[in-house]
Amino acid sequence: MKRVLALVITLLMVASLMPFAASAEEIADVDGYEGKAYVIFDNVCANEEANLLSPLGGATAWIVERDGVIEDTESAYQSIFFTGWVAFDQEIKGFGYRIDGGEIVFNDEFTRNAEEAVVEAAATVPCDYASRYVIGIPTAGLKGNHTLNTFVKLADGSVYMIVRQGQEVGAIYKGPEDPDATATPAPEATPETGESENAPGVWLTFDEEEKYPDLFNNGHGMSADEYDEEKKCQLILVDAGGDPYIALNIGGAILDYFEDGVDCDEYKVLQLGVKVNPKAGNSGQIYYTNENEGNFNEGMAVAINYKQTEEFQALTVNFTRTKKWSGLLGQIRYDAFGEATDESDIELYYVAFFKTKDQADAFAKEFAEKGYDAFPVIATPTPKPTNTPSPTPTSTPEETDEPEATTAPTVTEAPKDNDKPKKGCGSSVVCGGVLVCLLGAAVAVFGKKRY
Repeated sequence: MKRVLALVITLLMVASLMPFAASAEEIADVDGYEGKAYVIFDNVCANEEANLLSPLGGATAWIVERDGVIEDTESAYQSIFFTGWVAFDQEIKGFGYRIDGGEIVFNDEFTRNAEEAVVEAAATVPCDYASRYVIGIPTAGLKGNHTLNTFVKLADGSVYMIVRQGQEVGAIYKGPEDPDATATPAPEATPETGESENAPGVWLTFDEEEKYPDLFNNGHGMSADEYDEEKKCQLILVDAGGDPYIALNIGGAILDYFEDGVDCDEYKVLQLGVKVNPKAGNSGQIYYTNENEGNFNEGMAVAINYKQTEEFQALTVNFTRTKKWSGLLGQIRYDAFGEATDESDIELYYVAFFKTKDQADAFAKEFAEKGYDAFPVIATPTPKPTNTPSPTPTSTPEETDEPEATTAPTVTEAPKDNDKPKKGCGSSVVCGGVLVCLLGAAVAVFGKKRY
């Protein structure tokens, strides 16, 4: 018995020393944290934390403008730094990074003390704990494309990917071409169909006026009362002022074309094809509702950032790691700008849903070239026939139960503060299974029992 106990203790000690490694599927992002949390993403730097790549304090917009890619084809960057601060309702134990799907590397040097102004800002959340992060990721010698992500570890042992309102604090690092990489064979030529291979699974297109008569619900400072017949797009008028928004009843309007609606568990990526006046503002928010939550709230909102161009651009929101993006989609609320500095028109061409961000990114480029021809052709919905009695019925028709009408979720105004933290449904990394397996192995060997 003493030998068994000694072995069990040894196994427990070994297990405690095992390196922590978790896949992306096992780690939620900060948006999914159940308690109070707040994230600021300040800067992207190269080689040293003082060498800015992004404008001071403008890291999120800088990353979005580059489609999340940091190009370093000349191997000029030995390391990439991501800086900012976080606040939580529990103690912050450290910060780390991961390259591609490897192990998370934590380093005490990534943690910096939060100055008084940051502590005061955290207290308004309210959060009792705040810390700055300066996370340096080595990139020397990397070739090809690699995903760089950042993480925070909390006092309860949980680890979360650092995300600022849906935008990962990280990037795709694009180094020199890898000469050893296996070339992807060119696809066989296929007949030109006019349709994109990257087409979305569900979509709304505004190539016709009043195609979706019950889609828009005009809100504060935004209205969709005009259509541009020449450009074939819905015009959304935006007044100058704070917090303009408009709601789109996606779940109801889309049923005439896609009877299953939008399954958020299948379609994780939302994309809006738009043209925006860059002088009106550079960022906004998207709120959403689903069958589990019918009201707009800060816990179901993500930030959007515009490229500074008057040409077509795609606003792509990746909900892959957002736990609340689930079930059937109800509505989305488009808060075009936090503060609209000037009156403007937004040209809306489509709202589309994809399974992957790669697919969405590829489709946006094809739409910019082909326009609506990039979309597959779907049948135009026809009115449902009404039942008319036969002039000489041979028997009384049996009554059939009509489906009950469903009520669309009520549109409620989200809090005016576009920068509030969000709550979500968290998930924790389960490590106890390792210990259970080790204990089970010990009993199996020495107790000769199976469990």
